Amino acid sequence: MLINAEEKDVLQELVNIGVGGAAVALSGIMNREVILTFPRLEIFDLEQMKQYLRNREDVQYVSVSQKVRGEFSGKGIISFTLQEGKTLLNILLDNPDSPDYNFGIMEKETIQEVGNILITAIFCSISDVTNTEASFELPELTVSNQILSIGDESENSLYCLGKVNFSVENTILNGRILFTLVYKDIKQIITKLLEI
Repeated sequence: MLINAEEKDVLQELVNIGVGGAAVALSGIMNREVILTFPRLEIFDLEQMKQYLRNREDVQYVSVSQKVRGEFSGKGIISFTLQEGKTLLNILLDNPDSPDYNFGIMEKETIQEVGNILITAIFCSISDVTNTEASFELPELTVSNQILSIGDESENSLYCLGKVNFSVENTILNGRILFTLVYKDIKQIITKLLEI
């Protein structure tokens, strides 16, 4: 039940718009240039997503997740390996490099804000272009060997995943953006966009 190439291109463009908006917002908040690129979007069904996660269980990630409600509902996640998450925080908070991968209160709040900006920017780009409303729950931070905990997710959900490249002060870091939407909601979003 995956989408076709044209539909995937539409979603890719929506994510690119959101990522571009997030870069502008982060640059303003952090008072330094933040460049974000999102080169490729991958679409997985539930079984493919489970396999993807199984292949990466030997890595620890710091992740921010946030649910969206409204005319469409889903979840957005931004994740980094512990090392890259810590490097990003050291740059944003002007901290010296440290091998300590523990996260203090300020660090947790900062990476939650980064995640919140990225996730809301992507979903807002979808809601703005399709003229639909979206509301967001508070972001949650986890440190785990999984970027997503598979629980009661419906087999009718699709998982949209891609790497996001952060460029901050000549340092390039790689994160991952994952958002889940019910298949019928994705089809409705794409149908609206193709009618524009």
